[in-house]
This record gives sequence, C-alpha cells and structure tokens, in this order.
Amino acid sequence: KQRKLQESIRNLQNKLSKAISRNFPDVRLTVYGSCLSGLALEGSHDVDVSVYIPELDHLKQDFDAGVISASEYERKMKRVLFRIKGSLQKSESFVEVFAIAHARVPVVKGVDVRAKNPYEEDGSLAFDLCFLNDIAVVNSSLLREYSLFDNRVRILMLSIKSFAKLNKIASAANGTLSSYSWLNLVVFYLQCIGFLPTLQCPKLMEDHGFQPDPSGNRWHSINGLETFYLTEKIVSQGQVWEQSPLCSDVNLPVLLYGFFNFYTNVFPQQTVAASIRLGEMSLQKTSFKGSSKLWRMCIEDCFETYYSHCPHDLGCHLKERGQEQMYDCFDQMTNDLEYLLKQENVNDKLVDTFIGMFCSDTGAKPKKQPTKSTFKGKCDNCHQVGHKRVDCPLKSKKEQGDGHSSFKGRCNNCQQIGHKRVDCPQLRKNMNGHASNSSGGSHQKHKGGRGRGGKPTQKQQKQEKRSQN
Repeated sequence: KQRKLQESIRNLQNKLSKAISRNFPDVRLTVYGSCLSGLALEGSHDVDVSVYIPELDHLKQDFDAGVISASEYERKMKRVLFRIKGSLQKSESFVEVFAIAHARVPVVKGVDVRAKNPYEEDGSLAFDLCFLNDIAVVNSSLLREYSLFDNRVRILMLSIKSFAKLNKIASAANGTLSSYSWLNLVVFYLQCIGFLPTLQCPKLMEDHGFQPDPSGNRWHSINGLETFYLTEKIVSQGQVWEQSPLCSDVNLPVLLYGFFNFYTNVFPQQTVAASIRLGEMSLQKTSFKGSSKLWRMCIEDCFETYYSHCPHDLGCHLKERGQEQMYDCFDQMTNDLEYLLKQENVNDKLVDTFIGMFCSDTGAKPKKQPTKSTFKGKCDNCHQVGHKRVDCPLKSKKEQGDGHSSFKGRCNNCQQIGHKRVDCPQLRKNMNGHASNSSGGSHQKHKGGRGRGGKPTQKQQKQEKRSQN
C-alpha cells in the first residue's frame, strides 16, 4: 500500500504541475510534511505541496522592502490564488477546490478523485497547496534525516505522534502542540541522551568537511535563513560521530519510557528552551524576548531561530489548559510504563539507569518541574506574571548569594559597616515604633457618628429637638 500511495502522490504532483503551468510556466512543486518525512500515521494521507512561483517571490520581496503596501500585496496575492484555483477547477480530476488567502501561509485546498489512493475506498486524495513555504520542505527533510539513523527513531516518532493524537493534544489550534512540534521534542530528547547527533552543529560539519553553498544551492538559504545541515549518509560514512554506548542496547519500550520521564522529571521547561539546532539543554527561554512565558514550554524552530529575522517559538500556541493536559499525560505514562517495565522484567538495570541517567549518582528522581505557578501577581524583579520575586529565575547576583548584602561601605544612620541607610535595621525599628505611637494617640470617630468625646453634633441636636416637639 505504501508503494501505491507514493505512486499516487507522484501522479498528483504531475497533474497539479500541468494544470498550474498553463498560467505560470515557471512553477515548481515540492511535496513536504509527513509524505516527505515518511512519518505519516495510518489513515492520515493528506498531501502537503509547496508551490514556488517567481512572480509571487518577487511580490513578497517588494513587500518586505516596502516598495508596495500591505493592501496592494494582499490584492495581488489574491489574484494569483484565484487564478490557480480556476485552473484546477477546469480539470475533471479535482473537486472541492477553494482558496484561503488570509492565512499566515496562503493555501489552496482540493481533492483528487482519480488519485487511486489505496487507503480510501473511492481512491481520492486530499491536497493542500501552500505558497512561499519552502521553509516547510527543509523542516520535513531534516526530520526525515534524523529518522534514517535508526529504525527505533522512526518507530518512536510515530508512537509519540499517535499518543498525542489519541490524547487530543496534537493541535496548535486547540492550545496544544502540532505534530511537527512533537517530532522536535522526540529528536531533542534523543540528542540529549546521546542517541542522535546534531546535524546542524558547525563543529560536526567542519569535522566532516561539509561546506554550505547558499549561493549555489537554493536549499541552503531560504528566506534569508541558514537552512543547511548534514545528512544521515554523510555522518554514517564519516565515522566521526559515535552513538552513546548506553543507547546501543536500549529497546523501544525503555526509549518510550525515557521520553516521558525526560519531559516529566528532567527537562527544566520553566527556564530552558528545547532546540534540535543545539541538541542540548543550554538555550535559555529569555532568548525569545517578549514571546516566552515562564509557565509555558518553549521550542525553538530549527531554522527560524531566536536570533534570525523571523524567530519562531513552536510552543507559542500552548494554552495553560493544554499544557496541563500534556503534563498530566506525561506523568501518567511515566508511572504506567515504569510499572510495566518492572513487571515484565525488562532489564531492570537498564531501566534504573534511564531513571537516573540525568540525575545524581544515586539514581534518585529529581523534583518535578511545575507546569505553572499558582501566584497570579507580577514579579517585582522581571515584571512577568506568574511568580514572586523570591521564586524568580532571573534573580540578581545579590539575591542569588547567601542572603547578605554585598555593600562594603558604612551606614549613614548607625555608622556600622555592611549595609546602606535604606537597609538599616535600627532605622526601620525606629520608624515602626513611631508609627505605632502615632496610631495609638489619634482621635477616632464614635461608632454612632457623634463628634469628639461622644457629644452629638449641632445637626443631631436640631433633629432631636424636632422629634421632641
């Protein structure tokens, strides 16, 4: 069935190219997504196609340079989309064709009723045509290269995608993570335990003699971004990188358990961002200025990095309820898998090693990172909502020390060394005593509304006389 599906996708690509080239002869179509990476779940076979048209590329460049206004750019983009829509509607193979011009990436959707898809009874195959989206092609290609290193990697990726879909936490529109984000989390976890290399590592590229060619290879530079990386073939033939010895004997159930344990008990999601570009827990969330939240998981896009002209945090769609649901699933799966592995006697030493491989030598589990703080106010230090100053991860050096002031001068109030006048304990004591004395001698109004000494006011005296008369 997979071979027949791939043949159906190639035929669809040829028919789309033939239909669009009538109006745009220089069109270039490239399949991306799960059809390119080979990580599609059974029953999910929609084809994503990136459409490159020089006319649209020039239009986008003029808009970025400020040559044309946003309204003119949108008007011309709509014109191109509806011309392509009209070309597809003329073909008897395509039905349900419609355009979405207001999306972040413009899309034309449709269905090929003559695709001979082996997974559908009627043989139909749905497709999405995305414009100016070549960055998605290299994203899918990079994930495909990681999946080729070991068959366990591909199976683990598909398992996590299936897990997220079954638990309804695989949709950015619903406040959780997209399938692409979940695959990034799998790769990052495997990099951190030494199971996978970092294909974007400059040092590894240098060791393999890899020279990027942004001017000669169009896939090495897309939208002004560095989109080059090593392939599985180059790394395997180079024999420079070696997998961690611990990972060579790890079976798939233990790897699956390790994934959930890693994100439940090990990964410090409040302060660190996941990044397959780095392959280690070193990127601080504060690198994404303005977009990162302390309670929310942060995932750096592999090419649209935090320092690029278009930084992209894959976790930006997470809602608090969605992340709570994710971590509840993580915690449940960690406990269930650990119990099952012990029950089935799956290499107890190996399981124990995975439990504590990121922890102390005793193998004790670290304290679980909370998903969010119960404090709803604003921090006095970093001015972000969700934690107090005492819990702020961005404490000053003075607060991170032993609690004593680093001031070495003399106080102007008590003349003692080690603190300033504003921090003087004697001054605070005197101020507190003065405040209590002044509050004790103040005149208070009678509960009944009378004046000083409990005597009635003139207005009250007149009212009493009227009532007596």
